Amino acid sequence: MSASNYKRTHQVGELIQHELANVITNELKDPRVGFVTVTEVRVTGDLRNARVYVSIYGSQEQRNSSLEGLRTAAGYLKHILAQRLELRFIPELSFECDESLDRAERLETVMQAIAKGETQTPAHETTEPLAAETYRSELAIKRQSFAAERKRNNNKASNRGVKRRRRKCF
Repeated sequence: MSASNYKRTHQVGELIQHELANVITNELKDPRVGFVTVTEVRVTGDLRNARVYVSIYGSQEQRNSSLEGLRTAAGYLKHILAQRLELRFIPELSFECDESLDRAERLETVMQAIAKGETQTPAHETTEPLAAETYRSELAIKRQSFAAERKRNNNKASNRGVKRRRRKCF
């Protein structure tokens, strides 16, 4: 890959990373997608494919769920990118979990153990994520309350229809 082509793919990758981070945090309404950070976007030389690396905070189950939500929303995200970026071709997006922050944290704990003079490797500790209220959580709560209210209203309407039919029969 020539230097100018590398520079172009790098710039396109940065543009896509910036826009995807904005869309995922502010506009994507999939409840499966949790606390996600876009760490890097690698674009192929022909600008047809892009591998998006994301760091996902939470348990392994939450990570898998968020990654599946992002993969499902790839078409929508590509559509949004097409509207916002002035590119001839919008690359196909494939999402991968970036585990470099986890490895860096593990390396840090090992280095601290070495500095303290410990001879055994410290056990790998997993931190339990803290519950955080976000705009997306508020939307999910409102969506659930609206769905429950709609169900109650539908039940009331169907009950009224049954009573009217009974009255007509008598």
